[in-house]
Amino acid sequence: MDLANRFKKFSIIFLNFFIVLLLLPFDASATGKYSFDLPSGTNLFPQPNDNSGFALRDNGIINSKQYYAYKYDYAQKTTWTFHGFDIGVDPNVTYTWSFDAFISPDANLAETGSTFIAHGEGGFGDASFYYDNTKKGIWQHFEYTGKPTSNVARLLLYPTIDFLPATTGYIQYRNVEFRKTGTAANLYPQPSDNEGFSVKGGGVFIAEPHANSIYKYDYAQKTTWTWHGFDIKVDPNATYTWSLDAYISPDADIAAVGNTFIAQGEGGFPALFRYDNANKGTWQHFEFTGKPASDVARILLYPTFGDLPATTGYILYKNVDFRKTDTVSNLFPQPTTNEGFTTRGGGVFTSKTYNTYSYDYAQNLPWTWHGFDIPVDPNTTYTWSFDAYISSDANIAQTGNTAIAQGEGGFTVPNIL
Repeated sequence: MDLANRFKKFSIIFLNFFIVLLLLPFDASATGKYSFDLPSGTNLFPQPNDNSGFALRDNGIINSKQYYAYKYDYAQKTTWTFHGFDIGVDPNVTYTWSFDAFISPDANLAETGSTFIAHGEGGFGDASFYYDNTKKGIWQHFEYTGKPTSNVARLLLYPTIDFLPATTGYIQYRNVEFRKTGTAANLYPQPSDNEGFSVKGGGVFIAEPHANSIYKYDYAQKTTWTWHGFDIKVDPNATYTWSLDAYISPDADIAAVGNTFIAQGEGGFPALFRYDNANKGTWQHFEFTGKPASDVARILLYPTFGDLPATTGYILYKNVDFRKTDTVSNLFPQPTTNEGFTTRGGGVFTSKTYNTYSYDYAQNLPWTWHGFDIPVDPNTTYTWSFDAYISSDANIAQTGNTAIAQGEGGFTVPNIL
C-alpha cells in the first residue's frame, strides 16, 4: 500500500448540545492527528501532552508523539558536542535515518565547502552528514538508508568535533527520525531537554517543541506583501509535493466571485494556489507535484500581495506539507511564532499547534477509550475530523474494518471505521 493510502481522513458533521468525543484504539496501534474544528478555526478538542491529560479515559495508555527541534549555539565554543542515542536494531532489516538542519545566517562558518553535522556509529557507521555552507540560512534535508552491521546503531547529532566550525550563530535540527524502512514508527527518542540524550559529549542542546501548526492572518492588519515561508534545499532530480488546506472566514470582505491568491512557490518550485471565493467559509485543499528547477525551493504562504484582498476577517492555513514524493518526512518547518518563519514580508502570523497520539496494541486491553466532554451550541454545525494510521505489522483482520473512534453523549453516531 502506498503512503498516500495509509492515512485516511474521517469527518463527522453534527448538531448537538453536549457531546463526548472518544478515541477507541482497542483494536489497533493507531497514530494520527485529532482535531475538532469550529468553522471559526478554534479547535475545541484539547491537546493533552500525556495520557493523564484525557479527562475521560478507561484502560490503556495513549502516548503523545511530541516532536522536538534541537538548537546548539556556537557561542558555547565547545568541541565534541555530539548528542544522540544507542538504538537496538535488527541487522537483517533496512533502516532510514533522516532529519532537517538549519545553520543561521549569522554563523561565521566557512563561506564554501561543507560542515560536518551528524554521524552514525556502531552498526550504522556509514551514515555521515554535511551541511552545504553555500546554502547557509536554508533548511537542508538529510537522509541515509541501509542495513546495520550489528544490533546497536549509535545515532549522533554533531554540531562540533575537534575544532569549531563557527563561534557565532547556531545550528538547529528537527524532524529527527529513525525508522524501519517502510514503517511509520519513529525509533529516535524525542528528549525534551539536554539531559534526555543518553549519549552526549560537551555543550548544551536547547529543545523546543516542534508541533503541527495552524497559521492565522488577520486581514484587519491591512498590510501588503505578507508572505511567510522558507527556503528549502531540494534535489532537482527528485519529485516533490507541496500541499496545504486553507480557510477564509465568512466575514472576510473578499470579492464575491473569482479567486484569491493565497500561496506561491518561488525559486525552483513555481507553484501557485488560489482560493475559490464562491466557497468562502470552507476548508479548501491545494496540492502541487513537480520537479524543482534548482536546488532551492522557496515555499511561501501569501495572504496578501501588492493589493489587499480583504480588510476584514482572516485566513487560516493548516496541514502545510512539503515532501519528497512517496516519503514520510515533512520538509516544511512548523514554527510556533511569527519569528519562526525565516523568510517573511510584512504582517504577523499567529500559530496554534496540535499533537499526535499513539496506542500500542501490545497492551492487550479492551475498552481503551480516551476523550473529552465538550459543551456545544445545538444551533451550530460542527465538524470532528482527524487522520489515523494503523501500523503494517498490526495483526488486525485482513478484511472488514476496525472501530477507532466514537461520539457519545447527546448524539448517537456509528463508530468511525
